[in-house]
Amino acid sequence: MLPRRPFEGRSASDEQENAFSNGIVDAFPGTGNVDQRPDLVILSGPCGVLRGTPGLPRASCGRVKNTLTLFLSEQQVLSFLANFAMSKRAAACVLASALWTLLARGGFAQSNSFDDAMTLFRQKQWAAAAAAFENVEKSEPAKTAALLFAGKSLVNLEHFAEAANALSAYLASHPESDEAAYLLAYTKFRENKPVDSLNLFTAAAKIKPPHADDLKIVALDYALLEDQANAAKYLEQALRMQPGNIEVLYYLGRVRYQQNQFDLAIKAFEDVLNRDPTHAKAQNNLGLSLEAMNRTEEAMTAYRKAVALDKSSNHHSEQPYLNLATLLIRLDKATESVPLLRQAVLIAPDSGQVHYQLGKALFNLDRLEEARSELQESLRLQPAESSTHYLLGRLYRRLGDAEAATREFALTEDLLDAKRRKLAPTGQEPAKPQ
Repeated sequence: MLPRRPFEGRSASDEQENAFSNGIVDAFPGTGNVDQRPDLVILSGPCGVLRGTPGLPRASCGRVKNTLTLFLSEQQVLSFLANFAMSKRAAACVLASALWTLLARGGFAQSNSFDDAMTLFRQKQWAAAAAAFENVEKSEPAKTAALLFAGKSLVNLEHFAEAANALSAYLASHPESDEAAYLLAYTKFRENKPVDSLNLFTAAAKIKPPHADDLKIVALDYALLEDQANAAKYLEQALRMQPGNIEVLYYLGRVRYQQNQFDLAIKAFEDVLNRDPTHAKAQNNLGLSLEAMNRTEEAMTAYRKAVALDKSSNHHSEQPYLNLATLLIRLDKATESVPLLRQAVLIAPDSGQVHYQLGKALFNLDRLEEARSELQESLRLQPAESSTHYLLGRLYRRLGDAEAATREFALTEDLLDAKRRKLAPTGQEPAKPQ
């Protein structure tokens, strides 16, 4: 899965809170138990002015700033305002406090809602945070960063289409937000829309130059478009910006492998493993690159290390088991491959390729009924795979079922012809079944 950028950021309400630090209201709903009493007006002012005013409750002055702070009901405020004995300065204090309370109910209630949503966000309660930020946006449209953080929460939930909607709406009112712009481009990459993603990255770069991780996603967009040259170009650029970025190095190795530049791929994967010896994917891909150069023993060692790393991991992949087993079958060591492929089936039961290789190993061991079961399961998952039809035809011929064998061989030819027609403009030939 694609690494996540760290999505946590500073609360957009911080500056709002700072505005209250030197105001006439030193306390506001949200401190102590007062947030449970939204009907109270918090009155604070010079002790000499307020103490002794007719009708106001008696209270002692605080030690800080020689101020007096009172918590009054709305009815008390109205009563005091009607009291003509109140001095003008006292009345001004009461009016100002009432005004701040009204602002607190209309403005600070929203700020507190944003803060509550941020608390959920920091606790990684993504679904609850997304809903909370959406509610904040409904209350204060375009006035906070709620949609930005809703988008981040939805990205963490891997709800990329919904995240894109939230981020697009945020950018409509905050077009200067580079964070939203780059994150929106990332969501399109995760939606497998590389052209849209690249266009959005171009727009984001006009706001702020990209980081290495941004260029990594740009490169992967090009890889999705099978433009390996541009993918390599942007990964190299990202490495110049951040030479120690392991993920960039890993993907550069993958691109070099796709370009058949196996020596460069080996170097990239070895660089990853020098920095992180537990990187199972790099170890597995190192094996693929070594095998591609016919360095068989080294490839087998790399695969075995990848299998060992996978066994100690909390997140398993069938790939190292499959690749090691496939090499063993090629080396006529089918017996050793079967336990590896059984484990691969447990990890990835819906992989047609795993069932195919297991069927092939069992076929080589003349365990034909078991092989047929695996090959049929492979075809259920990948019905257009010509290699599986061809091997199943060989199996039926060995079983003496000529009619079934002929049918499978005919299907094999039909599928190969379809591939030839598809590849005709490029001049390539489809791989022949083995």
